[in-house]
Amino acid sequence: MAADPASALPPFDWDYPHARLCFFPVTCRLRGPGEPARAPDGRELRWVLPTELPRFNFPPANASLIAQLATFDRAGR
Repeated sequence: MAADPASALPPFDWDYPHARLCFFPVTCRLRGPGEPARAPDGRELRWVLPTELPRFNFPPANASLIAQLATFDRAGR
């Protein structure tokens, strides 16, 4: 799986009781089918449309980013 960066989104921080996370999100465009990607634990990773993101479970720190990305169209706008 190969992708090219498309645009940077505004950075943001999220505070958990035990740590602070700093996010620097970037949208990407998939180059082509390529090889399936795998997470370090062996699970297969896949690309989904931005509008599909709310169907998946994400940590609380990702909520605002997922809401923002879910409004993007297929062209990433």
